[in-house]
This record gives sequence, C-alpha cells and structure tokens, in this order.
Amino acid sequence: AAQIFTSVGRDADAALASYWLAAGEYAQGNTIEAEAIFTELLSRVRAGLRVEPDFELRLIMALSSTASRDGRHNIALAYLEEVRGLADSLDDHRRGTFLCDLAYSYRETGDYEAAIRTGIASLALFRATASELGSAGLENDLALSFLALGNLAKAEEFAASSQKRFENLSDRRWLAHVLETRARIALASGDRVGSRELAAAALSLAEETHNDKAAVDALLALARADRALGDPSASAPLYERAVELARGSSRPGLIRDALGEWADVLTESGQHERAAALLREALRAV
Repeated sequence: AAQIFTSVGRDADAALASYWLAAGEYAQGNTIEAEAIFTELLSRVRAGLRVEPDFELRLIMALSSTASRDGRHNIALAYLEEVRGLADSLDDHRRGTFLCDLAYSYRETGDYEAAIRTGIASLALFRATASELGSAGLENDLALSFLALGNLAKAEEFAASSQKRFENLSDRRWLAHVLETRARIALASGDRVGSRELAAAALSLAEETHNDKAAVDALLALARADRALGDPSASAPLYERAVELARGSSRPGLIRDALGEWADVLTESGQHERAAALLREALRAV
C-alpha cells in the first residue's frame, strides 16, 4: 500500500501505510525494522509532511515503545518526556495510554514514586473510559512498583485485581505475567512454596500462549524460589533454560536481564569465569 500511494503522489496516505507496516513489524518482534520506519516517518513529518493532527505524537510514542521493548528505558523515557506538553491535546484514552507508558518507563529506570503517581493518574483515565485491558495491565505494573518499594500489601492488592480482570477477559497471555508478578510478591512475603506454585502456573500459561517474555520471567521466578527453598541445584537448569530462551527471543533487554541474574548467581557460587563470560555477552546484547 505504501508503494502504491507513493507512486501516485499520495504521500500522507503512504506515511500512514508505512506507520501500520512498522506497527506490524513491532508486533512480530522486529524492533530494528520498526524503529527505522518510525524514525524515517518522524523525520519527514518534522520536515513538513502533513498527515494527521496527532501523527507526530503517535510516532514519538511508538519510538518510545520500541526503545522500551529493547530494554533502552532511558531513551524511551526521553521520548515520552518530549511529548509531555502535547499530551493534554489527547482524548482520555490516549492520554491514559501515554501516562501508562510513562509510568512503565519510570519503573524500569528505578523512579518508583514517579511510576506510582503517573500510574494512578493513568488508571483513573482508563477506568473513566471503561478500558478493562488498559486497567488490568496498569494494575500489574503498579503492583511491581509497590513491590519495589516494599509495600507488599498494596502490591498484592493491585496484582489480585489485575488477575481478576484478565481472567474475566480470558486473556491467558497477559495472565502469565500477572501470575509471575504474584510469585515475586509471595517470595518477598516469605511464602516460598506459594511463590514456586505461582511461578509454575505462570510458566505453563506462557508456554501455552508462546509468550517468551513471560516464560523467561517465570523461569527466573522458579529459580529464585528453588534457591530460597534451599535447592540451588534445581535452580541451575532453570537459569540455563531462561538464558537460552532469552537468546532465542532476539530481545536485548530480556537477554541482558536473564544473563545478568544468572551471572550474579554464578558469582555467589564462586564460578567467576562463567559469570564474567555471561556479563560480557550481556554487554554485547543490542
């Protein structure tokens, strides 16, 4: 479609077609291709191409999502801060989405207080627009922020609400993420057995729905639970599986997370050479 529109001089329509092409690449995990298209479109818009009133804003948010998916959270946050002043021109649902993305980026860069403030504002907008999917995803993100701050009661409250919403939506793919979140909360609360059970359920759903991100996170959660239960030998193959699955996902952020955690465990057990090799590989993940 983009080629046809370009051939007949309909540049705005060609840009829209290219935008959806990039969105398709992003959905399939081809973030390099998606980012190249989004960047080229943004350059053309800033050079004077007129498409739709909020097209530039949508492109910047798309670039933020692409950077975030690859684990480049500071870059994602920079994109979102760039459009903060334009967010008031959005309708409630899109403004809620913007604030949701901003809250996620704040959490991933370690600013948990900002993540919670922004997330609560986004949740209010999602609830006002009856966006169950948006509300459910954001509640899971808020649970992780409260967990990072040590507020386990609030973390469990939001995670339980998120789980109920996704169950009502029959969204088993997202449910895998929420169960993994609850596994983390259970472990932090001292419920090691419960944590392992939740992580195992998350892994089952992740494998069923071919959700590599959730599968890697669930394997790491299982490994942590086994270590907490005093069975480090059982955790080793779980870390290995998580690393191999992350490598096959072609997602740099996921690769770095899995390699980094496994390297930390190896360092604790005195396997410094293996740990150093994994850390070097993590640094090369782009």
